[in-house]
Amino acid sequence: MLALYGCDGFAREVVPFVRQVAPALDIVFVDDNSNLWGSTVHGSPVISFDELHSSAHRERKISVCIADPNVRAKVVEKCDKEGLKFFSAAAPSHIRGENVTLAEGAVLCPNTFSHHWQGIRCAGYQPARSCNHAQIPGRER
Repeated sequence: MLALYGCDGFAREVVPFVRQVAPALDIVFVDDNSNLWGSTVHGSPVISFDELHSSAHRERKISVCIADPNVRAKVVEKCDKEGLKFFSAAAPSHIRGENVTLAEGAVLCPNTFSHHWQGIRCAGYQPARSCNHAQIPGRER
């Protein structure tokens, strides 16, 4: 059971490869825009954050699929405060160097390449493109 936080471009980009990697998983979208609650995106329901941390959805792992890094960091913090768990996913066409590891919550999209000669840890709240040619500190728990 997965939840993608956000309903805009990045979240919609993530759905096809997550379904390719794990087709049996039940996916919901989470969004703060109350006009979207009760609607569907790519055939999956949109719920509120309050509903996400209710007993019906609390066991879902979450990916924060928001492009703006400042907003994404705030949402990650909000999810952390509620004790929600994050998931990581890498599209089958993603190429990862031997020294690259994924932190909790990282999502690497199709046709991306992550490498670094000293090793890299892609943090869960960083966009995948930030993992190219740079060392990104991971989220520590």
